[in-house]
Amino acid sequence: MSPTLSGAEFVAHIAVPAEGPLAQQAQAYLRQVWEKCGNEWGMTAGVPGLAGTEIPVDSSSPGLLAARSRPGDGVHQAVVRRVRDLVCLSVVLAPPRSSAPCWRELDETWTRVAGEPPPGVIGVVRVYVGLLSFAAGAPEIGVEAPAAVREAVPGDWTGRWERRGTVTSTGLGVWEPTSGDDRLERRLVVLAPDGHDAELSAWTWSDGGAALPPLANYLLHAAVVRYELRVLRGRTDVKARREAMRDATSELRATLRRLDTAGSAVDDVLRDCVLLEQDVAAATEVLGALRTMSRTVQVATANLAATAPEITTEGRPGLFSDDREVATWLAARLDNDITYVEISRDTARDVAAIVAPAVARHTSRASEARSARAQRFALLQAAAVGAVLMILAAVQSFQYSVALPRPVMPAVICLLGAFALWSALVALQVAMAGRSGRWLPRAVSMSFGLTVAVAAWGVTTWITVLVRSSAMPATTTAVITAGTFLAATAIALLVQRRRRTDRALDSH
Repeated sequence: MSPTLSGAEFVAHIAVPAEGPLAQQAQAYLRQVWEKCGNEWGMTAGVPGLAGTEIPVDSSSPGLLAARSRPGDGVHQAVVRRVRDLVCLSVVLAPPRSSAPCWRELDETWTRVAGEPPPGVIGVVRVYVGLLSFAAGAPEIGVEAPAAVREAVPGDWTGRWERRGTVTSTGLGVWEPTSGDDRLERRLVVLAPDGHDAELSAWTWSDGGAALPPLANYLLHAAVVRYELRVLRGRTDVKARREAMRDATSELRATLRRLDTAGSAVDDVLRDCVLLEQDVAAATEVLGALRTMSRTVQVATANLAATAPEITTEGRPGLFSDDREVATWLAARLDNDITYVEISRDTARDVAAIVAPAVARHTSRASEARSARAQRFALLQAAAVGAVLMILAAVQSFQYSVALPRPVMPAVICLLGAFALWSALVALQVAMAGRSGRWLPRAVSMSFGLTVAVAAWGVTTWITVLVRSSAMPATTTAVITAGTFLAATAIALLVQRRRRTDRALDSH
């Protein structure tokens, strides 16, 4: 005859971070559930010998922080503990056997009070606790849950959980209907033979003291592992950082190949280097987060092994073997992610280290070439200006009178000044070699237009004097000079723009 279920009780645990970016929201949720325990379940009295009924504002002290209970028959208690870097709320609903409640009623009551946990919660566990009464024979629990237990568990679960039981060395049976590696909320069934109430209570709720019960202690470590798994799966920046560094490295190598063919590629290389450095910095932050997660998982895995109960069903699938498999897989996954990000980051750093000397060499050669061009042009300018000055000095020294019509002389004087201005600006442009922005090319174009306009003024004035023996009207002279200035300046600007476009095309 199949054993019957009796003494149904309900235990729940909520674990939230004590510190961190999500701690405030998660602890607010925990405090909200704590207040509902008093308002809806009547847990307003204290627990003799334990802490007060209010959670202190400063919850940094380890151990029991608050405890409250409901007067009357049965056991209805809630306690809050600080356990390492977690804050844990534990609740037990154990009505007297005479009221004969079922797990479904207790579970619905908890759902109404607890609501939906926010993302910052580390883990939530519902434990359905009960006793099995055997009609005959030795009261021994097996790995398969009896029919009475399967029918009493709230929810419609798949995966044949009832055959995945684990039996501890003390004779307790443990099953888990829930599944999913990164599950936030777990549901457990823990049973003991009738008459083993003390052992069952000590393992799942309390042995009468303030310490965290063994099962809850184990489940906290398992919750940390699964929380880190959820965090890892929620991170999209691990793969994104690797791809960004790979793309930036490829782009930098492609740009580096153009250094010997296009001077403007230097700016592109420097830009790509800056982008690559930004990706390396972001990857370093990701590595720090991954290493922190890896260390957390290592510690939690070691604690899982230390707090797991001795079982008589070693080698069979069940809650404890599943937790070990998840922790082992997650530790290996984190190690792989760390290794791959390190490889990508080191490759990017090596490429950047190679690029820096190449850019320096190219910049040095380009600077030398610009300096040589500037010197040659300066010599040419000095020769031209010197020749003009020599001629003017000789004319003045020998008191030679140049046969120029008087109306043409102002234009010739202005032409010499305009030519000196234009040649000086051209020399400056050659020396700066594209590092002057847009103002210098425009100034060169305008000085060229001025030189051509003054030359046109002189030529037209000379022709007019030869033909009419008199100068042109001032209005006509102004119109011709202005028109020539605008046309020559526009042509010079177009030539400058065409050269910039050609250089940009050559660099790509």
